[in-house]
Amino acid sequence: MLVTHSTSRGPQSVLFFSTRKLQPIHDHINVCLPHLRILHLTLDVLIWDEGNRGPFEHFLFPALKTFNLYIVTDHLDNANTLHRLWDLSIDFACQYATSLQNREIDGQFITSPPSFLGHFPKLKHLGVPIKLFNGEFIHELVRRFSSSVQHPCQGVFHLESLFVFAVKEKTLRAIIDHAVKESSSTAVHPVIIIVPDGLLDSFILPPGCMVGIMGRGEDLYKEIGWEYFRG
Repeated sequence: MLVTHSTSRGPQSVLFFSTRKLQPIHDHINVCLPHLRILHLTLDVLIWDEGNRGPFEHFLFPALKTFNLYIVTDHLDNANTLHRLWDLSIDFACQYATSLQNREIDGQFITSPPSFLGHFPKLKHLGVPIKLFNGEFIHELVRRFSSSVQHPCQGVFHLESLFVFAVKEKTLRAIIDHAVKESSSTAVHPVIIIVPDGLLDSFILPPGCMVGIMGRGEDLYKEIGWEYFRG
């Protein structure tokens, strides 16, 4: 494991973990950084035996607010293994559900909606690699936008920005159209939907709409309160 820009009192860390085989938890050194607020973690998985928890459980970051996880799975082609690895990454993020405000998990291997909505009461920014959305999931996602007229119960997060990795234009359009339809003119915060730069001119929003569209870059990430990280 390579750790850079990290001290016991440091606010930010960049980790890169590469192994030929994920080992059981007892083969790893526990890492606890009680003051860490921002974590960028790249996990390169070459081989994984089902049942091993891998490197996730030996991390402990109780003050974590921003979590950016990139999982490299070029050497894995078993669908069940990929979905299980995704589940483990969600379980890891759920350890910090009460503190996380910004979260992106990109592995480009997810084909069905995850079931993590509602687990993060303070979440403001979400990035997920979901290729296929169904109508029910889009509705459930949009109603959690800060711009939505239909907020869920108190204590559930209100997303202020969303980025979907590897999303089809048709699905992205459905999300934006539904967000515009469900937006409230009295919303305190608009929601920002992040789209690929090549699609920025493909969407026209009505005047005064509480939904915004931006490309992914430094200005956006500065706006939502954390540094844009180029992996």
